[in-house]
Amino acid sequence: MRFVMSYLKPLLLGLSLLSLTALAHSAAQNIPTLDGQVYIQSERAKQAYDQWHFAPARSSGDLVFFSGVIAAAPAEGADTELFKKNLRHAFGNLETLLKQAGLGTEHVVKINSYHLFNSPLFKGTKEQHVAAVMAVKDEFFKAPYPAWTAVGVAELFADQGLVEIEIIARKPAAKP
Repeated sequence: MRFVMSYLKPLLLGLSLLSLTALAHSAAQNIPTLDGQVYIQSERAKQAYDQWHFAPARSSGDLVFFSGVIAAAPAEGADTELFKKNLRHAFGNLETLLKQAGLGTEHVVKINSYHLFNSPLFKGTKEQHVAAVMAVKDEFFKAPYPAWTAVGVAELFADQGLVEIEIIARKPAAKP
């Protein structure tokens, strides 16, 4: 198991750090399911889907569930501005998947975020961490805001992770 984890962690971190440019130029894929679709935004995400058996996003009925996306720090650590840049990247990845599903941030009904406040990889306080997340989140989400649960954790799966963000979106009702 430790052997598998040593390969899984870097792979998941790599997926979370995909550039928006790479996402824009990759072949998106939708896989039909019994009651919805799986959304895969890139070839790299498809490889993770095949190897590790998890979907970047999956719809069921009118809900779309998005796997967590990690805002990471480089090994030397991140100040507040670099952290904000990495948060924008993470929220941007979620926005790309939302668009693939025909949705936007206005369709997000729930955000769950998991925060590593005491990481030596962030050169700031808990208050600065929270303020950075709030500021960047507000760049992507406008009123009416989604429900949000933010949880402080002792560790994230990705070694370089500072926060992991997952969302749930609802497809709008079809108009008659």
